[in-house]
Amino acid sequence: MDKTTRIEGVLFDIGGVLLGFDHMESCTKLAPLSGLTPEEVYQRLFASGLETEFDLGMETERFYTEALNALGASPEAISYEVFVKIWGAIFTERPEMREVVAELRGSTRLFILSNTNRVHYSYIEEHFSWFKEFESFLSFELGLRKPDPAVFEAVIDRTGLEPSSILY
Repeated sequence: MDKTTRIEGVLFDIGGVLLGFDHMESCTKLAPLSGLTPEEVYQRLFASGLETEFDLGMETERFYTEALNALGASPEAISYEVFVKIWGAIFTERPEMREVVAELRGSTRLFILSNTNRVHYSYIEEHFSWFKEFESFLSFELGLRKPDPAVFEAVIDRTGLEPSSILY
């Protein structure tokens, strides 16, 4: 007898799935303010692992301070407000995904599992109202990032669903 598993939840990623994104957007905007090239900004903030720490829950103010230090910039050169605005604005709409979410609404639970930080997610909530449709599992809240198996276990535990009933 063939047993069919019913899908009870769909788990989406944000970057590259629900929304387009480009970290070089923020690097390009921070470069002239720091006197560096966009590639140097990327190396100092992303390749260094600093951004990963932010995704794992580092407080925003601390990340800002450490980012300024990494860039060799001062608060006069890059204010907190300017930094947060630049850091958040890397996402672009993917209308086809908004339509997929609208089609699924009401027929299954909708989840987000994303390696993200407070600034990015605040920007997303402010600019993409359809994100209110989701139950979210965010690295900065969980203190875990994909592909760590523990992050998937956290989703399973918190949803109460069988792994086979969640489509990722």
